[in-house]
Amino acid sequence: MLRVLIVEDEKPIRELLNDFLSDEGYDTLLAENGQRGVDIARAEQPDLILMDLMLPLLDGFAAMRALKEDPQTRGIPVVVMSANSVLLMHLSDQLLADETLRKPFDLDQVLQVIESRIGINASGDYAGALPN
Repeated sequence: MLRVLIVEDEKPIRELLNDFLSDEGYDTLLAENGQRGVDIARAEQPDLILMDLMLPLLDGFAAMRALKEDPQTRGIPVVVMSANSVLLMHLSDQLLADETLRKPFDLDQVLQVIESRIGINASGDYAGALPN
């Protein structure tokens, strides 16, 4: 089963994503701050990380830097979520995030981004177009 780490300090959003992705067949891991997210990523090696930017203890920028500088976690795709479009553009310019999602987001959009980044859906079926 594919695992997605959700790093989000707002409990309602964390629970919404957890419930939705669990219903879609993903195993989810939850972190309420950036430091916990980095620790879980290192220990559990999720297939993808959904990360908010504005986080306590260690913000999303610092957490992503820590993950991308660590050989153990640098290959894990990180999808950043934020309501601040200026911050999202900044991230794209710095190539810290593999993908960005603007809040509020559509849950189908979240699923599409996850499947495009992982390459397969939760059941293990290839999600993209068949290669030539």
